[in-house]
Amino acid sequence: MNATQARQLVLKQLIFAMVLVIAGAFFSLQAALSILLGGMASALPNAFFSKQFFSSYRADKSQRLLMNIYAAELSKLLFTASIFLGVMLLYKQVQPLLLFAAYLLVHMFPAVYAVKAQKQ
Repeated sequence: MNATQARQLVLKQLIFAMVLVIAGAFFSLQAALSILLGGMASALPNAFFSKQFFSSYRADKSQRLLMNIYAAELSKLLFTASIFLGVMLLYKQVQPLLLFAAYLLVHMFPAVYAVKAQKQ
């Protein structure tokens, strides 16, 4: 995967998250907001990871590649945890089931998308 493909995949994740938010809006504003926050807790750290990884990637420095992946992944995990912590502390009406379900669905979207694209 290159930087352009990674950006496109993150954009598709964001679009998928917005589709989930629109579906949640049919139930309630709190549901839609919980879904939005869960989707963003997945998509934003992935965008951050992609930006951090591909900005420092150089094929001629392959020995640093693994260290860059670990650093980007650790940053992504800390970013995700801080989003969840902030949501839980600041948004008292969060619906945890919808928050985590949206996170999981948006997080799994690239894998499902890749399998479907490979079959075609």
